[in-house]
Amino acid sequence: MESSFRPAVSWTMKQLRLRPGLSLFYVCLSLLFAVAEWLEPVMLERFVNSAVAGQRDDIAIIAYVSLLVLTSIPFLYYLKTVLKIKIRFDLNQQTNVHFLKLDAAYYGGQNTSQLVKHLTKAQNGTISLVQVFVNPTILVQIPLAIMASAYIAQESVPVVLCLLGFMVVYLAIGLSLGRRMAIKEKEENELDTTIATEREEMVAHVPFLQQQQVTDRFYQAMRALDKSSRNQNLTLTRLYAFYNWLAGNVGVLGGLLAVVYFLPRVIAGELSVGTFFALYLYVGMVVAPALHLGDLYAQFKSAWAEAEPLPKFFAEQPRVKDVDYPLVLEPLKHQISFDSVTFFYPQHPNKMVLRDASFLIL
Repeated sequence: MESSFRPAVSWTMKQLRLRPGLSLFYVCLSLLFAVAEWLEPVMLERFVNSAVAGQRDDIAIIAYVSLLVLTSIPFLYYLKTVLKIKIRFDLNQQTNVHFLKLDAAYYGGQNTSQLVKHLTKAQNGTISLVQVFVNPTILVQIPLAIMASAYIAQESVPVVLCLLGFMVVYLAIGLSLGRRMAIKEKEENELDTTIATEREEMVAHVPFLQQQQVTDRFYQAMRALDKSSRNQNLTLTRLYAFYNWLAGNVGVLGGLLAVVYFLPRVIAGELSVGTFFALYLYVGMVVAPALHLGDLYAQFKSAWAEAEPLPKFFAEQPRVKDVDYPLVLEPLKHQISFDSVTFFYPQHPNKMVLRDASFLIL
């Protein structure tokens, strides 16, 4: 991962810097949403405890409902989509300019239509990288997990340590699954490219294959490739199914820990009902990012595998470069002058075509 992490991060940051104001605003708004989600259980704790005591806390109720409404508005989704669209536009313009900048020597040995398809795929990979880096798991859930851990630590440090151990195990499983899924996706993409290329060759040479009576052999070869692709898809499907099963059980196991540890304290009168609800919600917030990071790792590897050709393309420079201060040539004066010209053909030396001719052509 280290060999690809730095260039991938560098390339993604370069794209985000194309829209610095929007990128910074998105990050700040994400952190604001993290704080808002962290405040929800606090307000819930306050008005539940008031209700249990037979009182009504209107401020806590209004604040809780307001926070729910605020965090349900898809601001982040909208901004992320706008950022993705604008970066894609900028990337298209950069690619077009660089296409026109390179000289014929670069295109000489390449299939230009395949090159365009390859770079279009690399652009899509770059946008996927941007989406990974602005994913709410990183910008919202991780800060939220840190703040939730601080709240839980006020009631029980051992629970926080258990949650951290639980997260480490899930993170290791998630990264392992993510690595396998990334490898399988890369193999699947390479196999799909091979199948597409072979199919193009087959379609282009159908008359020749029929003439040579080797169509059945070619069909069997394509069938073997399609079968390999099917097996790759099934393997990837099984990995994603197992990942989704684990992801669905992250919150269940965290909630079970909260019930086992904190519910007896509620029964013993050591913990209020509202605080229990808040702790239960915070436990879920702590464990939420654990497995998603593994999925992000898979997305990161897959996106960089697609995007990597694009920075290499931009690194290409024209062999003939324009200088900053080119030499300016004076206008040339074109003329042809004949001055006392005598001419004859070698076969007829005695017949002069021109004799002592003088004229000027401007």
